[in-house]
Amino acid sequence: MTHELDLSTWPRRSAFEFFRGFSKPHFSVCTRVDVTALKPALAQLGMGSITLACHFIALQLANRIEPFRYRLRQGRVMVLDAVHGSTTVLRADQSFGFAYMQHAPSFAAFVAQGGAALDAARAGAQGFSPRVDDDGRGGRQDLDRTTRGTAQKLVRQRQFGGENHCVTSDPV
Repeated sequence: MTHELDLSTWPRRSAFEFFRGFSKPHFSVCTRVDVTALKPALAQLGMGSITLACHFIALQLANRIEPFRYRLRQGRVMVLDAVHGSTTVLRADQSFGFAYMQHAPSFAAFVAQGGAALDAARAGAQGFSPRVDDDGRGGRQDLDRTTRGTAQKLVRQRQFGGENHCVTSDPV
């Protein structure tokens, strides 16, 4: 169940108090990750893509590591039960949309719903319709200090035409 973090016993409280007033209290880290073994493993499974596998792994880790489930709501640090992911999807007409992927306990379940979410975003049926929640509540969060998706919170790097693009988001 979602609950409020007890700040009186939280080891990060002093850092939180210092940075909470900053307009952009975040930092970025970029790194390369060797996923060479992932492609043959996916081929052996007969399902999924490298994109879906990376999001699945990121969401599995984010849901296991409590600080990745922290959100700031109305000045209170909340610990969510689960967080979900989103990613930007480039469409054939060079516009872009967002795919929202629910955390799932199995890779097969994640591939089924994540693949459908990517396909829907590529098709552009929803137009440009970003959401501001990542926990299924559908409500507005404190946008200065929350993320739209945990997969964006975890650092990932992609290479496009030799250029590196590092994607990060705001930690609490």
